[in-house]
Amino acid sequence: LQLTKPEILRDDPTNFVTLFRDAQISGLSFTRDTKEAIKRALNFTPELTALNPAIRDIFLSILSNKRGVAPIIRSMHELGVLTWLLPEFGHLKWHTQRDLYHIYAIDEHTLHGMRELDRLRDGVYKETLPLLTQVMREIDRTDLLFLAMLFHDVGKGFGVEHSERSASFVTRASKRWQMSGDDAHEWGVLGRQHLFMSHIAQRRDLSDDTQIAAFARAVENPGCLKRLYLLTFADMKAVG
Repeated sequence: LQLTKPEILRDDPTNFVTLFRDAQISGLSFTRDTKEAIKRALNFTPELTALNPAIRDIFLSILSNKRGVAPIIRSMHELGVLTWLLPEFGHLKWHTQRDLYHIYAIDEHTLHGMRELDRLRDGVYKETLPLLTQVMREIDRTDLLFLAMLFHDVGKGFGVEHSERSASFVTRASKRWQMSGDDAHEWGVLGRQHLFMSHIAQRRDLSDDTQIAAFARAVENPGCLKRLYLLTFADMKAVG
């Protein structure tokens, strides 16, 4: 895609995200000139302009698309638009994880997780993981799932208990974006509980009614359970 009038970015900042939505729908990439125009225009665009509900809605439509979410989000990250939209994600860039498991920086780990969700929906795992594939294809509100993937580790780098800290960043972002109460709540639950399912599955007795009841209370409803199932898979798959 070639941007012939770069001034449309300064005149109407919604075009920062409209460009990416158009690229996603058409399956095209940006020319070098278009990329440079986006980066230059961002330097003169106040962060407060990203609070526009119209920008939020266009971004959520990108996350709700049936294909190609991960490459568009990667492009938005590389050009600085994702940090402009969601500054909480900005500090993750090249942030290394010093443990025995993760081989990627946090931002790269997150982008890999989004790619795994795309791959799941595209049928890459339909033979080996049929249930996960079915759930990914059947759920509604994939925008909440991809938002949860984007924010599940934003609490890292600020001390221990990153899940709780990630949930607090979700609260801040959802208020800034004027998300509905239900959407903000589930986004926060997924951020806070993103390690809970793998912990229960690997370290607890699955026949213990007490554990089952505690898990059900934490997850709250079947829709959130399905999204947590998918988020857990993508998070673990993107580790190494």
